[in-house]
Parts: sequence; structure tokens; C-alpha cells
Amino acid sequence: MSLPTIFQHFERACIINLPGRKDRFCRITGELRRIGADPHCHPFEVIEAIRPQTADRFSSVGAKGIFLTHLKLFKDTLQKGHENILLMEDDFMFAKDFLSSQEPVSHKLSQVEWDIVYLGHSLPLKRHSPDLIRYDGKIMLMHFVGFHKRILHTVVDFMENMLCRPPANFKRAFMHSDNMLNLLRSLNPRIVTYVASPSLGYQGPSRSDITASVFDQLDKDGRILEPFRRIKAKWRW
Repeated sequence: MSLPTIFQHFERACIINLPGRKDRFCRITGELRRIGADPHCHPFEVIEAIRPQTADRFSSVGAKGIFLTHLKLFKDTLQKGHENILLMEDDFMFAKDFLSSQEPVSHKLSQVEWDIVYLGHSLPLKRHSPDLIRYDGKIMLMHFVGFHKRILHTVVDFMENMLCRPPANFKRAFMHSDNMLNLLRSLNPRIVTYVASPSLGYQGPSRSDITASVFDQLDKDGRILEPFRRIKAKWRW
């Protein structure tokens, strides 16, 4: 089976994974193989997420870690001269009809000029024929999103500026990567954002390292919750 065409648009497809989350690594590599992609071949790269010692002014250690990981990847992409980069979180799951839906989305992506493209999201878009549409509203989650190099300098400058803000001007809510990107897009209407309609996948059920629930804090080894999450994962789109 050949590599799905949507991935052929990207010079880098970075799978972000914490070394301690082998459960997520096994899931995302299994997901890629299911659609005919080899996670160990170009354009895929497994990226070790940053795990800082302290949260500092962030809402959690995980929130700080993913923010710094994204920033490092963006700077690395610019330094190496890549045309673009696709970010994939290790809890991403492809939609059941991914292979058929990604074809028209991929075709449209080759015809438009884009800065940011959300291939996975949680927007309640009406389900019509698969398409790629312009979208200027708020978008949460960054589990399957692409960035063109023309926007990366702006993104990097904005993220570094937020890190340098004095405590009085520091808002924890905006320090989550998805909220940061929403703020940047709202301040820069010229940023061209597209979203896949419908989403080509979703965030799978697993313990979060960014916003752990009360249940996850009680069930630290996952023995109670993980069996239920595996059942939930089977009820994919």
C-alpha cells in the first residue's frame, strides 16, 4: 500500500511522544500502519517531547513541555530549511474513512496557498463531501496540524515573546499551544488557515500529560481506566 497522499505534501511529519508513554507510541504507530504508512520511513520522525522539571508560570509541567517542544520543532524546521512541517500528537486516531476522505482534501491542499492547515480538530462542521475549507474562527487541539515555513518565523517570534512576558502580563490560558495559536491568528487576520471538513481524525482516549483528570490522578497506573478507553477507542468516527 502506498503512502496516503495527504502526507506527501509535507517534508516533515513529526510524531510527538514522551519516552514514558509507550502506550501512546504503540497506538499511533499502529494507527499509521493501519492506513498503510510506515512510521519509521520518510516523512515521519518520532520526536521526544520535552519534559521540564517545573511548570513555572504554566498551568502544568505537561503544558510547558508541549509548548517548548512545538517551539523547538518550529525553530529546527526553519534552521534546516524545510518547506513545511506536520505535527502529530501520539494520541491521534484516524477516522474510519480516512483513506477515502483524505484524497479530496489532499487534492485541494495542492491547489491553495495556506499558512496553517488543521487536518484534525474538534470543530462541529456539518458532514458533507470531504473538503478543505477556509476557517478564521477559534480552533482547539493541535493533534494533526501543518505549518508552512512562510508563517513559522511569525509563530516562533510570538511564542518567544510570550515566554519573555513579565509575570503581570502573563496569562496561563494563552500559554497552551492551541490557545496561543488562536490568539496569534486573531491578531493577524492575514494568516491563511484551512481545516479539513470533516476532520480526518480525532484525539483518542488516553491519560493526558497536560491536563490530568481527577480519575487519572487516582488511577495512576491506568489499570482501571485503560480497559474502558480501549473500548471507547473502538467506537471511532
